[in-house]
Amino acid sequence: MLGRVFASTVCVLPLLVTQVAAMPAASETASAFANLASLLPCQPDIEILAEDLGYRKVAQTQIDKDYADIEYSDVLNQTHLTVSFEGTPIGAQFSVLLDIPETDQVYADTVVTALRRDWSLPESVHLQNLASGTAQFWTVELPKGVAQITVRHDNMTTQISGTLEPQTRGIPLPC
Repeated sequence: MLGRVFASTVCVLPLLVTQVAAMPAASETASAFANLASLLPCQPDIEILAEDLGYRKVAQTQIDKDYADIEYSDVLNQTHLTVSFEGTPIGAQFSVLLDIPETDQVYADTVVTALRRDWSLPESVHLQNLASGTAQFWTVELPKGVAQITVRHDNMTTQISGTLEPQTRGIPLPC
């Protein structure tokens, strides 16, 4: 009897470990990114949603008053989220970046398909002159402004970024 219990445990344990270490589905990642990007430039709102999505704050960087970023990681430290602010001569620029390592081109393509479906996007514009990898981008109207959305895949990493057009200096943020 003990032998059967042990054999069953040995057979089930690898399945449980595999499920815990599994990468989030590309369509779920795309939806999470779309929700996060729609909150730009409101970092406190993004922080609340990030925590709801299972991310925890792991680092914060501030360089003078012109640059700051907050980095988050999922529980397994597989996926990373960075929310950034940069003061530029033409205004404040806000961005969100989702970095998913250990992914292949199929994963990146599935993210693109999901984003196109979720936001009713046209065929993407492919970026030219890349040394390696692929990148596609769109200009998207978000609730609080226009953003450049990019999906990039290179070196077994998929990155999804959204950069809001610079916010005019002196105008309060729409948060």
